[in-house]
Amino acid sequence: TNAPISAEQTGQLLWIEDVGSQVKKDQLLAKIDDRHLKLQLAGQQAQVKQHEADVDYLTGQKARFLKLRETNNSDLTIAINEVVALNISVKQTLLALEKTTIRAPFAGNISQRFAHIGEIISIGRPLVQLIDTKNLDVKIAAPISIAPFLQRGSKVMVKWNQTLLELPVRTWSQAGEQSSRTFDVRLAADGIA
Repeated sequence: TNAPISAEQTGQLLWIEDVGSQVKKDQLLAKIDDRHLKLQLAGQQAQVKQHEADVDYLTGQKARFLKLRETNNSDLTIAINEVVALNISVKQTLLALEKTTIRAPFAGNISQRFAHIGEIISIGRPLVQLIDTKNLDVKIAAPISIAPFLQRGSKVMVKWNQTLLELPVRTWSQAGEQSSRTFDVRLAADGIA
């Protein structure tokens, strides 16, 4: 696995892991400034409390004044819907806050950095290149003529560092290259490097 790990939130880059670092799955790779989102969250939570107070007040009014029932019911429904909508906004902001910390989706090694501390990062911008150095594949171009005989787990002989190894077929592409009459086959090569 070799993947550029990108930002899912906009903001100033506060910290990023060094090239050559070995990281574990879910380890912090980069941190984006989250102060504006924390302020936004505080404002939304204050609005939720205000609208919840309105719901409580209107609920109490409904019990006391049966003659205002229809007007009070519509006001109560509006207030309840406002609380629901604001709670959704709070959840969206919490998700955005979570995305200011970029974590490793798999264990591996940082081979490259694409951003520097202090830069303003946009959503989708690659920050680091992460390579899984433990679970390796060997990609070969196989002739289309062998496709009917290929099975997952079947062994293929590979020459590596003057040694012949048998590696299992992990997966292959169903589409071939018409010009070369080949298709990609991936062999599981864990632990040969």
